[in-house]
Amino acid sequence: MPTKSVISLVAPLALLLVAAGCAHSRTEIVEEREFLGAMTVVTDVVIEEDVAPAAPPRLRRPQREMDRRDRFETWKPPAVSDPIVLPEPGEGYTWKQIFGLIQEHTGHIVFWDTDSAIIHAKRIRFSGAPRIDRRDLIAWAQDVGAQHDLSIRPLGPVSRQQWVAMDHASTRMTSNPQFISEDDLHEYQGREGVHIACALSLPEGVDGARARQALSQFSTKYAGIGGISEIDSGHVLLVADFASIVARMRRLLDEMAIARWQAQQE
Repeated sequence: MPTKSVISLVAPLALLLVAAGCAHSRTEIVEEREFLGAMTVVTDVVIEEDVAPAAPPRLRRPQREMDRRDRFETWKPPAVSDPIVLPEPGEGYTWKQIFGLIQEHTGHIVFWDTDSAIIHAKRIRFSGAPRIDRRDLIAWAQDVGAQHDLSIRPLGPVSRQQWVAMDHASTRMTSNPQFISEDDLHEYQGREGVHIACALSLPEGVDGARARQALSQFSTKYAGIGGISEIDSGHVLLVADFASIVARMRRLLDEMAIARWQAQQE
Protein backbone atom coordinates (compact mmCIF):
# COMPACT_ATOMS: atom_id res chain seq x y z
CA MET A 1 0.00 0.00 0.00
CA PRO A 2 1.51 3.39 -1.00
CA THR A 3 2.59 5.62 1.68
CA LYS A 4 1.06 9.03 2.37
CA SER A 5 4.09 10.77 0.86
CA VAL A 6 3.69 8.95 -2.47
CA ILE A 7 0.02 9.81 -2.63
CA SER A 8 0.84 13.43 -1.98
CA LEU A 9 3.15 13.43 -5.02
CA VAL A 10 0.87 11.51 -7.38
CA ALA A 11 -2.21 13.62 -6.76
CA PRO A 12 -0.70 16.93 -7.95
CA LEU A 13 0.79 15.17 -10.96
CA ALA A 14 -2.62 13.76 -11.90
CA LEU A 15 -4.21 17.17 -11.60
CA LEU A 16 -1.56 18.63 -13.88
CA LEU A 17 -2.18 15.90 -16.49
CA VAL A 18 -5.94 16.48 -16.39
CA ALA A 19 -5.46 20.22 -16.72
CA ALA A 20 -3.11 19.75 -19.65
CA GLY A 21 -5.56 17.38 -21.33
CA CYS A 22 -8.39 19.89 -20.93
CA ALA A 23 -6.22 22.67 -22.28
CA HIS A 24 -5.27 20.48 -25.23
CA SER A 25 -8.96 19.63 -25.88
CA ARG A 26 -9.89 23.32 -25.74
CA THR A 27 -7.09 24.11 -28.18
CA GLU A 28 -8.34 21.42 -30.62
CA ILE A 29 -11.90 22.73 -30.36
CA VAL A 30 -10.78 26.30 -31.07
CA GLU A 31 -8.65 25.20 -34.03
CA GLU A 32 -11.50 23.10 -35.41
CA ARG A 33 -13.91 26.01 -35.14
CA GLU A 34 -11.41 28.31 -36.85
CA PHE A 35 -10.94 25.74 -39.63
CA LEU A 36 -14.71 25.35 -40.14
CA GLY A 37 -15.08 29.12 -40.10
CA ALA A 38 -12.43 29.42 -42.76
CA MET A 39 -14.20 26.77 -44.83
CA THR A 40 -17.43 28.71 -44.48
CA VAL A 41 -15.76 31.86 -45.74
CA VAL A 42 -14.22 30.01 -48.66
CA THR A 43 -17.55 28.50 -49.72
CA ASP A 44 -19.07 31.97 -49.85
CA VAL A 45 -16.63 33.05 -52.55
CA VAL A 46 -18.11 32.86 -56.10
CA ILE A 47 -15.56 32.09 -58.76
CA GLU A 48 -16.59 33.67 -62.02
CA GLU A 49 -15.43 32.07 -65.23
CA ASP A 50 -16.01 33.05 -68.84
CA VAL A 51 -18.55 30.57 -70.22
CA ALA A 52 -19.33 30.69 -73.91
CA PRO A 53 -23.09 30.88 -74.64
CA ALA A 54 -24.64 27.71 -75.99
CA ALA A 55 -24.97 27.67 -79.75
CA PRO A 56 -28.58 27.88 -80.99
CA PRO A 57 -29.99 24.59 -82.28
CA ARG A 58 -29.57 23.97 -85.98
CA LEU A 59 -32.80 24.54 -87.85
CA ARG A 60 -34.08 22.07 -90.40
CA ARG A 61 -34.37 23.19 -93.99
CA PRO A 62 -37.89 24.75 -94.26
CA GLN A 63 -38.77 22.89 -97.45
CA ARG A 64 -42.51 22.99 -96.93
CA GLU A 65 -42.41 26.74 -96.32
CA MET A 66 -40.27 27.20 -99.45
CA ASP A 67 -42.73 25.20 -101.52
CA ARG A 68 -45.62 27.31 -100.23
CA ARG A 69 -43.74 30.51 -101.04
CA ASP A 70 -43.19 29.30 -104.60
CA ARG A 71 -46.91 28.62 -104.96
CA PHE A 72 -47.76 32.09 -103.64
CA GLU A 73 -45.37 33.73 -106.10
CA THR A 74 -46.22 31.71 -109.18
CA TRP A 75 -49.96 31.09 -108.83
CA LYS A 76 -52.20 32.67 -111.44
CA PRO A 77 -55.97 32.41 -111.73
CA PRO A 78 -57.20 30.09 -114.47
CA ALA A 79 -57.74 31.66 -117.88
CA VAL A 80 -61.25 32.74 -118.73
CA SER A 81 -62.85 29.88 -120.62
CA ASP A 82 -66.57 30.66 -120.38
CA PRO A 83 -66.88 34.44 -120.25
CA ILE A 84 -69.94 36.40 -119.19
CA VAL A 85 -70.17 40.05 -120.14
CA LEU A 86 -72.31 41.97 -117.70
CA PRO A 87 -74.29 44.85 -119.22
CA GLU A 88 -73.08 48.29 -118.19
CA PRO A 89 -75.08 49.10 -115.08
CA GLY A 90 -75.98 52.72 -115.79
CA GLU A 91 -77.08 53.91 -112.34
CA GLY A 92 -75.62 50.78 -110.82
CA TYR A 93 -76.80 47.28 -110.00
CA THR A 94 -78.81 46.60 -106.88
CA TRP A 95 -77.81 43.52 -104.92
CA LYS A 96 -81.08 41.90 -105.89
CA GLN A 97 -80.06 42.30 -109.53
CA ILE A 98 -76.65 40.78 -108.80
CA PHE A 99 -78.35 37.79 -107.17
CA GLY A 100 -80.56 37.48 -110.24
CA LEU A 101 -77.49 37.40 -112.52
CA ILE A 102 -75.96 34.66 -110.36
CA GLN A 103 -79.07 32.52 -110.67
CA GLU A 104 -79.33 33.18 -114.42
CA HIS A 105 -75.72 32.29 -115.25
CA THR A 106 -74.88 29.62 -112.65
CA GLY A 107 -78.21 28.19 -111.54
CA HIS A 108 -77.41 28.93 -107.88
CA ILE A 109 -79.97 30.65 -105.69
CA VAL A 110 -78.90 33.33 -103.22
CA PHE A 111 -81.00 33.82 -100.07
CA TRP A 112 -80.85 37.06 -98.14
CA ASP A 113 -82.24 38.82 -95.10
CA THR A 114 -85.10 41.09 -96.14
CA ASP A 115 -84.21 43.45 -93.27
CA SER A 116 -80.68 44.05 -94.58
CA ALA A 117 -80.19 47.76 -95.24
CA ILE A 118 -77.09 47.01 -97.34
CA ILE A 119 -78.98 44.77 -99.75
CA HIS A 120 -81.86 47.21 -100.05
CA ALA A 121 -79.91 50.48 -100.21
CA LYS A 122 -76.49 49.80 -101.77
CA ARG A 123 -75.86 49.95 -105.50
CA ILE A 124 -72.87 48.49 -107.31
CA ARG A 125 -71.37 50.95 -109.79
CA PHE A 126 -68.53 50.29 -112.21
CA SER A 127 -67.44 51.59 -115.58
CA GLY A 128 -67.61 49.51 -118.71
CA ALA A 129 -68.95 45.98 -119.07
CA PRO A 130 -66.97 43.49 -116.91
CA ARG A 131 -65.96 40.22 -118.56
CA ILE A 132 -66.11 37.45 -115.94
CA ASP A 133 -65.69 33.70 -116.20
CA ARG A 134 -68.99 32.00 -115.43
CA ARG A 135 -67.42 29.83 -112.75
CA ASP A 136 -65.99 32.97 -111.07
CA LEU A 137 -69.21 34.97 -110.96
CA ILE A 138 -69.99 34.10 -107.35
CA ALA A 139 -66.38 34.76 -106.31
CA TRP A 140 -66.58 38.15 -108.06
CA ALA A 141 -69.80 38.95 -106.19
CA GLN A 142 -68.20 37.84 -102.89
CA ASP A 143 -65.22 40.15 -103.28
CA VAL A 144 -67.37 43.08 -104.39
CA GLY A 145 -69.68 42.43 -101.46
CA ALA A 146 -66.77 42.59 -99.02
CA GLN A 147 -66.27 46.24 -100.00
CA HIS A 148 -69.86 46.90 -98.91
CA ASP A 149 -69.73 44.89 -95.64
CA LEU A 150 -71.76 42.09 -97.23
CA SER A 151 -70.82 38.40 -97.22
CA ILE A 152 -72.11 35.76 -99.64
CA ARG A 153 -71.57 32.36 -98.05
CA PRO A 154 -72.19 28.74 -99.08
CA LEU A 155 -75.30 27.09 -97.73
CA GLY A 156 -75.85 23.34 -97.71
CA PRO A 157 -73.72 20.43 -98.99
CA VAL A 158 -71.67 20.77 -102.17
CA SER A 159 -74.00 18.42 -104.06
CA ARG A 160 -76.87 20.91 -103.75
CA GLN A 161 -75.07 24.04 -102.62
CA GLN A 162 -76.85 27.37 -102.56
CA TRP A 163 -75.76 30.69 -101.10
CA VAL A 164 -76.85 33.12 -98.41
CA ALA A 165 -76.03 36.85 -98.18
CA MET A 166 -75.63 38.51 -94.79
CA ASP A 167 -74.26 41.72 -93.34
CA HIS A 168 -70.86 41.53 -91.68
CA ALA A 169 -72.49 42.78 -88.49
CA SER A 170 -74.75 39.71 -88.35
CA THR A 171 -74.28 37.48 -85.30
CA ARG A 172 -74.25 34.50 -87.68
CA MET A 173 -71.24 35.82 -89.54
CA THR A 174 -68.64 34.14 -87.33
CA SER A 175 -70.48 30.85 -86.74
CA ASN A 176 -69.74 29.01 -89.98
CA PRO A 177 -66.38 29.85 -91.61
CA GLN A 178 -65.28 27.73 -94.55
CA PHE A 179 -62.28 25.51 -93.69
CA ILE A 180 -59.26 25.87 -95.98
CA SER A 181 -55.99 23.93 -95.75
CA GLU A 182 -52.91 26.11 -95.23
CA ASP A 183 -51.32 24.51 -98.32
CA ASP A 184 -54.18 25.84 -100.47
CA LEU A 185 -54.10 29.44 -99.22
CA HIS A 186 -52.19 30.67 -102.27
CA GLU A 187 -55.44 30.29 -104.22
CA TYR A 188 -57.17 32.67 -101.79
CA GLN A 189 -54.69 35.56 -101.75
CA GLY A 190 -56.68 38.69 -102.50
CA ARG A 191 -60.01 36.97 -101.71
CA GLU A 192 -61.46 39.49 -99.31
CA GLY A 193 -65.02 38.22 -99.52
CA VAL A 194 -64.53 34.68 -98.16
CA HIS A 195 -64.63 34.07 -94.40
CA ILE A 196 -62.50 31.02 -93.60
CA ALA A 197 -60.90 29.04 -90.78
CA CYS A 198 -57.40 27.62 -91.13
CA ALA A 199 -54.86 25.82 -88.91
CA LEU A 200 -51.46 27.51 -89.35
CA SER A 201 -48.47 25.42 -88.27
CA LEU A 202 -45.73 27.49 -86.65
CA PRO A 203 -42.11 27.44 -87.82
CA GLU A 204 -39.60 25.48 -85.77
CA GLY A 205 -38.64 27.21 -82.51
CA VAL A 206 -41.28 29.97 -82.73
CA ASP A 207 -43.21 30.75 -79.54
CA GLY A 208 -46.96 30.42 -80.07
CA ALA A 209 -47.96 33.29 -77.77
CA ARG A 210 -45.57 35.73 -79.45
CA ALA A 211 -46.63 34.64 -82.92
CA ARG A 212 -50.30 35.10 -82.01
CA GLN A 213 -49.60 38.56 -80.61
CA ALA A 214 -47.64 39.59 -83.71
CA LEU A 215 -50.26 38.33 -86.19
CA SER A 216 -53.23 39.75 -84.27
CA GLN A 217 -52.47 43.21 -85.67
CA PHE A 218 -53.70 41.94 -89.05
CA SER A 219 -56.94 40.43 -87.70
CA THR A 220 -60.28 41.96 -88.61
CA LYS A 221 -61.46 43.71 -85.46
CA TYR A 222 -64.91 44.59 -86.77
CA ALA A 223 -67.82 42.54 -85.35
CA GLY A 224 -65.47 39.89 -83.98
CA ILE A 225 -64.86 38.47 -87.45
CA GLY A 226 -61.14 37.84 -86.91
CA GLY A 227 -59.74 35.59 -84.21
CA ILE A 228 -56.55 33.66 -83.37
CA SER A 229 -56.20 30.82 -80.85
CA GLU A 230 -53.29 28.57 -79.87
CA ILE A 231 -53.76 24.80 -80.10
CA ASP A 232 -51.49 21.74 -79.95
CA SER A 233 -49.43 23.19 -77.07
CA GLY A 234 -48.77 26.40 -78.99
CA HIS A 235 -47.42 24.69 -82.12
CA VAL A 236 -50.46 25.57 -84.24
CA LEU A 237 -52.57 28.72 -84.54
CA LEU A 238 -56.25 28.34 -85.37
CA VAL A 239 -57.20 31.45 -87.36
CA ALA A 240 -60.61 32.63 -88.52
CA ASP A 241 -60.79 35.69 -90.77
CA PHE A 242 -61.19 36.74 -94.37
CA ALA A 243 -59.16 34.56 -96.72
CA SER A 244 -56.85 37.33 -97.92
CA ILE A 245 -55.80 38.09 -94.34
CA VAL A 246 -55.20 34.44 -93.40
CA ALA A 247 -53.15 33.97 -96.58
CA ARG A 248 -51.06 37.00 -95.62
CA MET A 249 -50.42 35.53 -92.15
CA ARG A 250 -49.30 32.23 -93.65
CA ARG A 251 -46.98 34.04 -96.04
CA LEU A 252 -45.39 36.03 -93.19
CA LEU A 253 -44.76 32.89 -91.12
CA ASP A 254 -43.18 31.14 -94.10
CA GLU A 255 -40.92 34.09 -94.89
CA MET A 256 -39.81 34.25 -91.25
CA ALA A 257 -38.92 30.53 -91.21
CA ILE A 258 -36.93 30.81 -94.43
CA ALA A 259 -35.07 33.94 -93.26
CA ARG A 260 -34.09 32.32 -89.93
CA TRP A 261 -32.76 29.23 -91.69
CA GLN A 262 -30.82 31.26 -94.25
CA ALA A 263 -29.20 33.32 -91.47
CA GLN A 264 -27.79 30.11 -89.95
CA GLN A 265 -26.25 29.10 -93.26
CA GLU A 266 -24.13 32.26 -93.46
